[in-house]
Amino acid sequence: MKVLLISPKIPPIGGMSTWTKYILDESAKTGRADIIIVDTAVRWRAVWHNTPIIRFFGGSFQALKNIFSAFFKMLRKSPHVLHICSTAGPGSLRDIIILQIACTMRIPSIIHYHTGRLIYDRKDNGLDWKLARNAMKLATTIAVFTKAELDFITEDLPEKHVIIVPNSIDLTEIEELINSEY
Repeated sequence: MKVLLISPKIPPIGGMSTWTKYILDESAKTGRADIIIVDTAVRWRAVWHNTPIIRFFGGSFQALKNIFSAFFKMLRKSPHVLHICSTAGPGSLRDIIILQIACTMRIPSIIHYHTGRLIYDRKDNGLDWKLARNAMKLATTIAVFTKAELDFITEDLPEKHVIIVPNSIDLTEIEELINSEY
């Protein structure tokens, strides 16, 4: 199975990029999936340089780069499924465009939220929630971390398939820590 994965790779180290590393490593070991990646990692600025102006202009450029990369990979590689890792927020606009392309090409999709902010965005009912909700409407499946997220999304979008995908851990790293001497 060919999977087009839209997600950041390390560096920088973070929750989504670490999850991506685990998925790529496991796929390489088992050979069950051919993962085609669009690396969405932001490397052009330091993590702490996130003023609104930098985020708007730099984020817009990054989003366009990711959209074009995803589009061309969908055309050339013909993936069986699209998997977008997202933190919601303004990045949902990028997610909507990529999901719309996938819908047009009849590629099933998963939007996988790596954030706890959805509940708060829904309460605020602002632009971030409206964008995330539109992305969810386009996706075939929605993946979240918690039962609370699953419950409110299922209530809001009962026609959607929503699943829980907890944050992953690498058990070999835990074992190494346990066996190491400090």
